[in-house]
Amino acid sequence: MQNWPRIPGYVFREYRQKIRDILRLCTIRHSRYATLVLLGIEEQSDINYAMPVRDYLYDALNYADQVESIRNISDFTKFSSGLGLAMEFIHNSGDKTKIQDLIETRKEYRSVDIQTVDIINIYTSARISKRKTEGGKIDMCDAIKGIREDGVSEGMQKGEKMLTELLKLLKPDSEEFDRAIYGTSADRKRLYKKYNIVN
Repeated sequence: MQNWPRIPGYVFREYRQKIRDILRLCTIRHSRYATLVLLGIEEQSDINYAMPVRDYLYDALNYADQVESIRNISDFTKFSSGLGLAMEFIHNSGDKTKIQDLIETRKEYRSVDIQTVDIINIYTSARISKRKTEGGKIDMCDAIKGIREDGVSEGMQKGEKMLTELLKLLKPDSEEFDRAIYGTSADRKRLYKKYNIVN
């Protein structure tokens, strides 16, 4: 590390750049008559047990760059497989309106294979149902409608349970009891908080 001037409150860190000394190369060329694949691998003449660790270190250092380059992809229509759909869904998973728009406007989401849905479910916790499959494909529009309906049903059940808990705590002829039954949702929210039914 160079002798940098000392600045109070600032710590200089030493950064290292690792360059692979083992060659891994794959070149693919297509012609009208054949596809040629050229694999190049540099071998070691002696056994070096530290090599797997070094190799892992190189991969780990490159991982952040790979993630960042994937994050910057904006045109997922360039992918011809279900991977593009999965990456697009994952990329936009934080924006529900964008997901809804994608599913309704892109015809590719009308017929998505089960493996792609599995990838989406794992990486986004989307809980897309695989019950209605036709030929190993799922219509994401129908699946998302099912999720929405399940969410509405779940919300109604939760609301009923919370109201039941509240009514058990209140006196039947009291003003709060009447507010819980006939009042607005804001009135009920205040009562839920007051009686520690919801935070």
